[in-house]
Amino acid sequence: MIRRATYVGEIARWALRVRRAALTAELIGLLAFAWAILRGPGVHSRLAHSGESAIVLGWALLIYVMIRRTRYVRTHPFDPND
Repeated sequence: MIRRATYVGEIARWALRVRRAALTAELIGLLAFAWAILRGPGVHSRLAHSGESAIVLGWALLIYVMIRRTRYVRTHPFDPND
């Protein structure tokens, strides 16, 4: 049971920095886009497009981490006898 918990913890920590960077990029992009629409220059401004780009970058990073994490788990499967 302890080995399994350690394995799950290792998988959860894998690429944690990239996931945090992706979520931060999405949050910054969302805030920039919302500000551009509500109080700023509008939907077709450079700020709104930058916000959209940050959101897309965040999603791309999250998809990248999911793929890499899946590959890592497949190459390092859990073995209770190990």
